[in-house]
Amino acid sequence: MRIREFIEDEIALEKKLLEDVEKKCHKHPCKVLIISRRKTGKEKYYYRERSEKKKRYIKMSDKGVLQEITYGRFLEEQRAVLSGNIRILEAAKDKIRNYDTETISKNLPKTYQKAREYINGKLSEEGCIQSENGKNPEGLNVICSNGLRVRSKNEMVICEMLLFYGITFRYEMALVLSKIEMRDDGTAFMINKTVYPDFTIFLPDGSVIYWEHFGMLDRENYREDFTGKMLLYYDNDIFPPKNLIITMDGPGKGFDNQGIKRIIEERILPLMQ
Repeated sequence: MRIREFIEDEIALEKKLLEDVEKKCHKHPCKVLIISRRKTGKEKYYYRERSEKKKRYIKMSDKGVLQEITYGRFLEEQRAVLSGNIRILEAAKDKIRNYDTETISKNLPKTYQKAREYINGKLSEEGCIQSENGKNPEGLNVICSNGLRVRSKNEMVICEMLLFYGITFRYEMALVLSKIEMRDDGTAFMINKTVYPDFTIFLPDGSVIYWEHFGMLDRENYREDFTGKMLLYYDNDIFPPKNLIITMDGPGKGFDNQGIKRIIEERILPLMQ
């Protein structure tokens, strides 16, 4: 898995949270809360500004003031935790190295890189079941840690996460679906159409979940293929959230690693029990 990328995503998320918390801290500054207990056991609440020594009494009936002070202290603690997390994550990011096949292969001496290129096809066939889709085989140029060849780095991220969680799957496994076509005379007939879902996930009860990742929706012809494929799935009783997961690259090829992790943990893992 690309651990550094996950850490970078988490850093970006926590920085955004910290920015929001700091804005709230400005509106709700932290004050010092003091509780004074009398001999009778009765408690009285006071507060003071951090920059002052003079304390002010809080009436027991004025719970709004007490709530405001408590919230300000909560925000201060939240800010401290987020700031600490960011420092730890940034330090960890500089020390951690990615261990996926692509990164490790690039760091090998050139002699070993050439040898790996020579034997890689054979190793991939022996190590795992490759794509059954014969279309555009040259596009299978991203290698996962188990030797599987996929078509994009984002598909590799999904593959590595599925492997990490021990989920059984096949990449671009042939799936024969039925489709109704119309003759020129207006009569209908049924044909079979083979598609290759990006990931076919096998569940313990014998059922499957299909996972399609779409990475080029900025292209008009790709959008048309996407629409046609979704309709074909729907006509064959395959649709989200029943048995189909759909993910896609965002505008500018943005990719939500943490979102992929949540999908696996919340959508797939509960079904693996």
